[in-house]
Amino acid sequence: MRRLALATPLVLATLLAATAPTPARAAVSLTGTWTVTTRLVVAQEKINPDYQVGDARRETWRITTAGGRSTLRSPVGTVRGRRVGKAWAYDGVFPFADPVVIKVHIVARRFSARGMRGTTEASYWDVRYARGGMLYDPGAEQGRAGGYWDPSLGLKLGLDAWSFRGTRR
Repeated sequence: MRRLALATPLVLATLLAATAPTPARAAVSLTGTWTVTTRLVVAQEKINPDYQVGDARRETWRITTAGGRSTLRSPVGTVRGRRVGKAWAYDGVFPFADPVVIKVHIVARRFSARGMRGTTEASYWDVRYARGGMLYDPGAEQGRAGGYWDPSLGLKLGLDAWSFRGTRR
């Protein structure tokens, strides 16, 4: 009986250690100020005339993280993020040119002590077609599929896809 009493705490400790998060499983914090170079990979339905495939832009991003949440501040705006596996995902919607908004999805991951890389997807939406918008058609809503219409964003007009690399200052 004494042997069982000693073995039980050891077994529990072993089980807990096996299920505890390890640094390899958790996303590494991106907190800091980053110099980021973005490169346009593809522009579907060219919406923004200022962007050409291959264009590179340099920006400063300020990122803070706390637990599984994060905030990314860039010259374009501020986006909230969350930990997803070993990476961070940021999502936000910003005005572009009335009546168009941009929905941004950024995935970033550290690959070294001072290096980060990832992707940015910017999709353009005409909010006049959203529920409550002046061009909203309830009958047409039934037939929309394939990601070209969203009830809160409206009709999808196009997409820009970017890759980026960042260096912590």
